[in-house]
Amino acid sequence: MEKLLTFYCKKENITYKQGLNEVAAPFINFRKDQVDLPNIYNYLVLFIDKFLPTAFIDKDFISLQCCFRVLNILLRYHDPAFYTFLARNDYPPEIYATPWFLTLFAK
Repeated sequence: MEKLLTFYCKKENITYKQGLNEVAAPFINFRKDQVDLPNIYNYLVLFIDKFLPTAFIDKDFISLQCCFRVLNILLRYHDPAFYTFLARNDYPPEIYATPWFLTLFAK
């Protein structure tokens, strides 16, 4: 996994971002089916380009911050009591929702 992610980050000229390993993990499982690393890399790139095109390219995770903001708005609208509870207890979406958004809700 480390070689795959290091190569991906260097090739895409980005720094490693939290959650990238969770996105890559299912592709590493292809090794069980004798898929070689170059093909796994290609599958990973195609997946990220199609489904997460802006998730890992910016330094400040702007797309992720937008997701958190939308989630807060949705919680505030659909469940004000729960939204208030989370806000009063200092539980921003960054604490509980990061893996959801970075793995396309696979967790």
